[in-house]
Amino acid sequence: MEFYQLLYFETLAKVGNISHAAERLNLSQSALSRSIQNLEKEVGAPLFTRESRGVTLNTYGEVFLEHATNAINEIQTAEHKIQDLINPTHGTIRLAFTQPLGSDYIPMLISAFTEKYPNIQFKLSQDTTRKILKQLNRDEIDIGFCSPFSANTTIEKYTILEEELIMLVPKNHPLSKQKEVHLDEFALEKFIVFKEDTSVREVTDYICHEAGFEPTIVFEGIAEKSIIDLVSKNFGVAIVPIGIPLFDFPVVPLKILNQPVHHRTQLTWAKDRYISPAVRNFIQFTKKLVDEQSNL
Repeated sequence: MEFYQLLYFETLAKVGNISHAAERLNLSQSALSRSIQNLEKEVGAPLFTRESRGVTLNTYGEVFLEHATNAINEIQTAEHKIQDLINPTHGTIRLAFTQPLGSDYIPMLISAFTEKYPNIQFKLSQDTTRKILKQLNRDEIDIGFCSPFSANTTIEKYTILEEELIMLVPKNHPLSKQKEVHLDEFALEKFIVFKEDTSVREVTDYICHEAGFEPTIVFEGIAEKSIIDLVSKNFGVAIVPIGIPLFDFPVVPLKILNQPVHHRTQLTWAKDRYISPAVRNFIQFTKKLVDEQSNL
């Protein structure tokens, strides 16, 4: 059994069509078909059900796919480890980050890092905290910049930014003249909140529950500017990080007195998984930068 056969099999299993899989693998359809037939002979059972529009895995194929994928991952991990040993200052870091970090922090950090390690490349993506944590657990990314709130035993975390959460109200709100408020004063208010996949929403739901009420939600969003705009137009109130830019909208930030409420942005990576020298260098570089900035 050859390694390339496992790759061909895995690709066909994902694509479900001989011609499309052959195109993706840069093979002829006949070559791919012969490879799959030879693999089935060696395994001793058919792995696919042939249909007019393509192929689907049968019971034997589903069992074989699980182990073939594990074998492919193990071999590719071994190859990566060897390449990392050969070239410790080379490689690619798969990095995902939440929306607020995309305009300044991540570009600044990567720019500073690549000055020191110019041969390390980045594959970047932007998503919500919940999705980033799932990607880490599925080994789809190496590093995540996000804001986990709930306990997670599979993830290592290092705080890069800690911000107090505040209440945001329109300028004509009855409580806008106060500098400090208790959350229960807003129990009957309409809330403009971040979407459920975001960490700020998770904290919002938690602290409102602790204050004795469930927020009445009239809008869910991801973009900070749209949330602040709606608050300014009297659609409701919002709980946001203190450092959020207010874009000159007619809104008033108020301190929440209930308890020290904070939103933490963290560098995250998976526990108990191989970390390449490139990723290890990036983690150490980020930690050092955060420590230096905190001592200023």
